[in-house]
Amino acid sequence: MDWIMDLQLHRLKYFVAVAESANVTRAAHDLHVAQPSVSAQIHKLEAELGAALFHRCQTGMELTQAGELLLPHARSVLAGVAEAVERLRELDGLQRGSLSIAATPSLARALLPAALVELHRQHPGVSIEITEGPSGVLTSKLEAAEIELALLVLTSPGDFLVQRPLAEEELVCVTGLDHELSSRRRIRLAELHDQPFVMFEDAYTLRQETIDACLAAGFQPRIATQGGDVDGVLALVTAGLGVAIVPSIAAHFHIGAHVIRLSDPTPSRIIGLVRRQDHVPSRAAEAFTKRLLALLGRSGWPRHRPAGLKILPRSPTQP
Repeated sequence: MDWIMDLQLHRLKYFVAVAESANVTRAAHDLHVAQPSVSAQIHKLEAELGAALFHRCQTGMELTQAGELLLPHARSVLAGVAEAVERLRELDGLQRGSLSIAATPSLARALLPAALVELHRQHPGVSIEITEGPSGVLTSKLEAAEIELALLVLTSPGDFLVQRPLAEEELVCVTGLDHELSSRRRIRLAELHDQPFVMFEDAYTLRQETIDACLAAGFQPRIATQGGDVDGVLALVTAGLGVAIVPSIAAHFHIGAHVIRLSDPTPSRIIGLVRRQDHVPSRAAEAFTKRLLALLGRSGWPRHRPAGLKILPRSPTQP
């Protein structure tokens, strides 16, 4: 059956045209080609298939049994190719398509919606699938090709990942509004040595980052309880169960949380956009990236930019 792979689409197209018109001359006229070319291609198709497709008679061209068998399949193949070409054209203009993107909880609330709104406004036919999770989990999903793009905390680049740094964000201390420290605007990290801490779960890199920062300031943090993601941690803090170290982009928009900037040291981290090295970005991914960078370049940050957040310049070498 290797001959099936050698069939050329234009021969099937000529065959269908002749079958529908029952006349080679009319088919050639409709196809805007010379009549000898159509006849030659039909003969080559019959030779490839090893069967006559037409009875050639004075009244025109009549399908043989083999021709009648081939006709619906030829029409189906040509229709399928035409549909595929149309879908590719739609993707080229992003009339359709899909984007699978992930983000950490703080970025999923503070940055992702604004960029997706712009993408949807320009390309409403693109379907968008969103995943949330810790940076480590999202990195694993990228490496497994379960998602196309991720907004997360950048660490050491892996062999299979391309990282585009976007911003450097401060980590800040949050308390409840009636906490003893709620009048403070800045605080040295060492001053939190006697405070109970609300911690993130082990899956979040911010848990270890908080412990490391406290150790660098000369004390072991006293863990009172732990939340899940950033919303869970902030809910426990505003309920009065302790203080927490959280991303500044999340803290400033949580009702009931008082934000205190840290010093000596001021912990920070780089957030960015990540994709697989061996993955050719889809048109939807390219469009999203373009709109995200335009958003950051135009306004610096959706809504109010938190203190201590620094948008990083794009490197000329970045893809």
